Amino acid sequence: MIYPTQQELMNCVLFGGKHSAHVEGYLHSCGFKVIDLERPHDLVGTGNKFAPEVLPGLALEARLYDALENIVAKLTTKNREKYAYLHSFKGKDLLRTVLLIEEEQITAVAGVVELCRQVRVINDIIKHTVSIHREQYHHRMWNGEQPHPDACDQDMILGAVDTICTYLEPRKYNGGARTFQEIRKLNEIKINAGFKQFWIKQVLLEMEKIGQLNLDSLADVDDLPSQLDFLPEYRYDQIKAKIGETVARVKENYR
Repeated sequence: MIYPTQQELMNCVLFGGKHSAHVEGYLHSCGFKVIDLERPHDLVGTGNKFAPEVLPGLALEARLYDALENIVAKLTTKNREKYAYLHSFKGKDLLRTVLLIEEEQITAVAGVVELCRQVRVINDIIKHTVSIHREQYHHRMWNGEQPHPDACDQDMILGAVDTICTYLEPRKYNGGARTFQEIRKLNEIKINAGFKQFWIKQVLLEMEKIGQLNLDSLADVDDLPSQLDFLPEYRYDQIKAKIGETVARVKENYR
């Protein structure tokens, strides 16, 4: 079994807190009235990102993509011509491509077989963790080829804001941070459920009017700013409290 380090967990807490503030910030700034009992976003309810059964798996994501980059570096150093094609992939596309490489092709490259083994194990852990997180209300309403039969327009708005924020953020599995313009282009060409494409297009217009929110002050879980100007005080206090509780648990249980 592979376990995250305390630092990986702390990094994950910070990233999860920033994403929650990011989504909540746009919901507030755009005036979107969303009714969801699992708020602050991602941090409350079954399968929330700070839950003990979710956080450790998500915390391994950075290690997964570091291993992928290491695999590409080792393979292209050994045989640049044969493996140069790997440089054309990023994020989840790179992961899928590396997982297709047959073990007998790479046994001659020192360390790559073990790195590939680690990637497969960590990927399975993350997939299981994500399946738990997707029990969250907003994912049940949004995920799938068709919207959930109980979903309303507010659920679609929240799903679109969440999706757009993930692309604005520097997430390795998405290939890095995108601009609003890049997200619009991606939404137009991406093979996706039609309802998601529609809602992302509409919501993106409103988020662009606000511009990108500055999350730079959220840089250290032990030194959080007293307030964020794009969030109501009560909502940011809730996010800070969830971060504080989780940091205390991590420090106690992971040495």
